[in-house]
Amino acid sequence: MKRVFNSWLWLGLLLVAGTVTPWLVVDSPGPALPESLGSLALRHAVVGSEAAAMVNRMHGRSVAEAWNAIGYYSSSQGGAALYVTLYPSGEKAREAEERMGAKLESGEYVFQGYNKGMVDGTPVAACMGLGQAHFIFSHHRSLYWLSVRPALAEEALRALISSLR
Repeated sequence: MKRVFNSWLWLGLLLVAGTVTPWLVVDSPGPALPESLGSLALRHAVVGSEAAAMVNRMHGRSVAEAWNAIGYYSSSQGGAALYVTLYPSGEKAREAEERMGAKLESGEYVFQGYNKGMVDGTPVAACMGLGQAHFIFSHHRSLYWLSVRPALAEEALRALISSLR
């Protein structure tokens, strides 16, 4: 009798574990926003559907992927905004980066001086516009767009790239 009871007990525990485990093992929806970008501290974050809606409004059409985040950073010297979009694959993130680059390079938008270079071993596109320096690059499945006051640009960009390693 004791052996049968133990068998039923284990079977019940396995059923409970099988039912509960999928709810506990949840993949993180996207990369975490860094707590700081050099001297700039994260002050506010918008994630998920609210961030996607903001990205879509900025573009005037639906461009946001399934997961988006926007981080607002500041210090006494100025501020920055970091936009992160998670794509289904690294290839999709790079394709989106190339599409953005082609549009920026065309000069049709408020952005000027588009160029590409390497920063700490990471290919980065850069341009100026709306009084800020803008940097675009992909890392794994994520596409990053950093808008920052020009005086803080190098520090913030290097800190961001470093945080991804």
